[in-house]
Amino acid sequence: MKVLQPSAVELTFPIELNIGDENYHFEDDTDLMPIIQFDSRSNPFWVMSYFCRNPVCPCTEIVILLIEIIDSVQQEADATAISFALDWNTWQEIGENDRSESEHKLVDEFISDLNDDLKKYLLEGVEISHTEAWKRIKDKVSVKQVRERVLLSFEAVIGEQGSLLYGGRGFSFVFMNEGRDVYVEDLYCLDPQCECNETCLVFYEISHSRQALAELFRGFYSFQSGFEIEELFTCSMPSAKKMYQQFARQDADLKQQLKNRYLQMKEVGKRLLFGAGFKKSTRTGEIADKKISRNAPCPCGSGKKYKKCCGINE
Repeated sequence: MKVLQPSAVELTFPIELNIGDENYHFEDDTDLMPIIQFDSRSNPFWVMSYFCRNPVCPCTEIVILLIEIIDSVQQEADATAISFALDWNTWQEIGENDRSESEHKLVDEFISDLNDDLKKYLLEGVEISHTEAWKRIKDKVSVKQVRERVLLSFEAVIGEQGSLLYGGRGFSFVFMNEGRDVYVEDLYCLDPQCECNETCLVFYEISHSRQALAELFRGFYSFQSGFEIEELFTCSMPSAKKMYQQFARQDADLKQQLKNRYLQMKEVGKRLLFGAGFKKSTRTGEIADKKISRNAPCPCGSGKKYKKCCGINE
């Protein structure tokens, strides 16, 4: 396998690519994705990549999509498209995929011949995306909110579309209850010094007649003791309990999902309080840049040593 210059492939611009729900438009070759040539195939392939855009998510997965570049004589249905996931720390495939033997050979060739320049290109895409996402988070969350332990929505802070509850278009969870959609928003304290170990869950629905959101009830989910309803708005206690049970049954991994989101929101608070010293590096998958001695006073001001405070899990 070798990486080709766009000039080495006959391409007619502008180029429109429609892949799934995504549309890609290229006016010239300056922003074109890498093009590779496999030893076993006559046609070259575009290399596209997808990854988690959450800058505090600990995942290290890059999904690679290889798309065969066909000429005008070939039919579009004849083009090969292969998708697989790589760990950016090891550059090995994640999981097993149901592929043909010829597709397996292409993936194996891609992984074995993956050079430093192509790895750098893929990682730079992650770095740029995470940097932009972190800027958006800093614009939405203040240090004062972290210190005052204001409960903030995961979708409002980290989600790309914001939260329905606060004027955005995104939501955390949705489930069907008695023939209607019920939405659930999860809110968290971001202060890394607070060991609350809980999330606030807000249940609401969209009132189409009023074109507004109607909050049903809210409560706190403790990772030690479970869920407790705190306040009712437009439903009775029996209805709220039944609704929560319906919500909890829909996903066996709900507790772990909420715990992961709790840790990510605490990480946001940590980075906001302590600055760039807690920037995640995609090259190592760990907290990097400014190293703090484990025996040094914790920069949060607690008076404890770093290893017994914010660095306890490092």
